Amino acid sequence: MKKLFILVLTAVFAMNFFSGCKKSKLTIDPGFSEHIAAFTSGEISVASAIRIELTDEVQLAVENNMEATEDLFDFSPGISGKAYWVDKRTIEFRPDKWLDAGKKYTAEFYLKKIKKVESKFKVFKFEFTTIKQSFAVNIDGYEPYHIEDLSKNKITGSLITADVVNEKNLTQIITAVQNGKNLPVTWIQNENSKYSFQVDSVLRGEKASEVVVKWDGKKIDVDAAGEEIVAIPSILDFLVLDAKSFQEPNQFIEVRFSDPLNKSQDLNGLVTINKEADLNFEINKNILRIYFSAHITGSLHLKVEKGVKNSMSYPLKSAFESDLTFENIKPAVRLLGKGTILPDSKGLNFPFEAVNLRAVDVRIIKVFENNVPQFLQVNNYDGQYELKRAGRLIIAKTISLTGTDKPLDYGK
Repeated sequence: MKKLFILVLTAVFAMNFFSGCKKSKLTIDPGFSEHIAAFTSGEISVASAIRIELTDEVQLAVENNMEATEDLFDFSPGISGKAYWVDKRTIEFRPDKWLDAGKKYTAEFYLKKIKKVESKFKVFKFEFTTIKQSFAVNIDGYEPYHIEDLSKNKITGSLITADVVNEKNLTQIITAVQNGKNLPVTWIQNENSKYSFQVDSVLRGEKASEVVVKWDGKKIDVDAAGEEIVAIPSILDFLVLDAKSFQEPNQFIEVRFSDPLNKSQDLNGLVTINKEADLNFEINKNILRIYFSAHITGSLHLKVEKGVKNSMSYPLKSAFESDLTFENIKPAVRLLGKGTILPDSKGLNFPFEAVNLRAVDVRIIKVFENNVPQFLQVNNYDGQYELKRAGRLIIAKTISLTGTDKPLDYGK
């Protein structure tokens, strides 16, 4: 009972993530809750397995990770693969290959083959949908491999996908060309379907040039294409390429120069903003990051004077000015993680993030054990439809987020 009680607490706070759970049109008989504790539903990755968790252990001679001898699943559209017993309560169908993206599947689980049940519970029918693939590309800019050699450079960037991508197809999404020559692109996979890439062998000569970075989603069945031109200035010119403001995870300004900077120089007075705040500087090759001692909101004016020097002590060719904006983040609260069930332990924690809020309102709705079938008539386990029919509000409380030992920056 505590398990479901915590689950509904999560549902009350549920917010949309990159891929959300959609309510199925298929009506599931609440009587199945006596036999099935959990099942795959909502929106899943194309690389996912399909899982059924039973309420009780099966009275069969099965071992962990043993292949099921019976044909227990049927899918429409069809999915080739095999079923395995994860343990005596959990069976998992593992497809031979990834599922099709953005497709709705209807599944049938033959409960009658593993236990005796009433006629209406012999076949458990459920639905799930795979995530529709999409992606976004971000180009950081170029930087030299070594500060001693400005002629050899690389361009870094990132690609975020809605779902996992086959590595072979991934390598064909991004291409880069400089002066009619194709440049090699290498990839690094990060967490949460974020991939970092690097365009190598970017040459910087006495004449300015351009690198055209293109992307095409055909290989991952996404109808999207585009390009970005990265200017490569003459090796004889030391100048500011651009300046960007970043709000998260901490506020800072990133200024990208054509050359690596002299790390020993004092930038106070050479790099300024028209706001009352002490500035802290961090140099990484040709990137300068500017941090503030106080939270900044609204517009500011950035000035970079000609006295700023590169790693060879040459000054900027010309001063640089730019207007930047730090938007005040709208008040919001969001969950950490995507789970719907918290572990049953002493002192349960319910982590969340808040911004520009001095307090949050917490409401806990308890679904009683005898009302679980009624709850499941219109919900999956992570649902929150018509809660008043099956649950009762047991706590409504305001939690203050005010700091006690030091002032808090509510804009973070």
